[in-house]
Amino acid sequence: MRSLSPGPASIATGGVPKRARHRSLLDRAECFLFSQERLGVAPTAPIGPNAVRTGGSMFPILDPRIDRYLLQLDEKYDDPVLLEMEKLAEENHFPIVGRLSAAFLEVMALTVGARTVFELGSGFGYSAWWFTRAVGPEGTVYCTDGDPDNRVKAEGFLTRAERWDRVNYRTGMAQDLMADTLGEFDIVYNDVLKPQYPETWLQAKDRVRPGGLYICDNVLWSGRVTIDGDDRKEDTEAIKS
Repeated sequence: MRSLSPGPASIATGGVPKRARHRSLLDRAECFLFSQERLGVAPTAPIGPNAVRTGGSMFPILDPRIDRYLLQLDEKYDDPVLLEMEKLAEENHFPIVGRLSAAFLEVMALTVGARTVFELGSGFGYSAWWFTRAVGPEGTVYCTDGDPDNRVKAEGFLTRAERWDRVNYRTGMAQDLMADTLGEFDIVYNDVLKPQYPETWLQAKDRVRPGGLYICDNVLWSGRVTIDGDDRKEDTEAIKS
């Protein structure tokens, strides 16, 4: 992964060349390939409470020691706004993609030189925090969510991060909002309800530009995709389809 080119992004930001910042991110790409299970572009899975229990034993896909090691590597990139978002998610049991997978999202966006990202399901802007950093000042991250309160939170967080001007955040049904948005996207990121996965793929697959990425959350589903008769069969079958 170290041979990846940082692409056309070489604009200076805040006195630090973006090329140098992108190099540090791309140098970390290998570890993000082994981050949490959530992303459809990474062959990985979460551990601990999210692992599947079957036959009386846990089914962790990623060894907890590796997970801890990768998180320690990423601590140097802590940011006050990011830490506050993570704390909010933890305290309110709000599902976010998590630090390692989110950093992987950023690496993928940098790899394809993404300038337009469409998020199907954005919550209070955690994944957008990473995508807005990747697309740069000329890029746009289209955010969607059914809860207007999440938009308010996202605006607060991303304004403080000085990247709200890169966001187009609308509330409503994510699929309807995509249909109302013209053009192709460098990345479409799917994080909607699991039963909606098949129809969302059919809608989104032709909206990704050639060479772009369709990234889907929870494709390994904490290992449930390998188990017959799991306790969330409808969700699992939608993911597998």
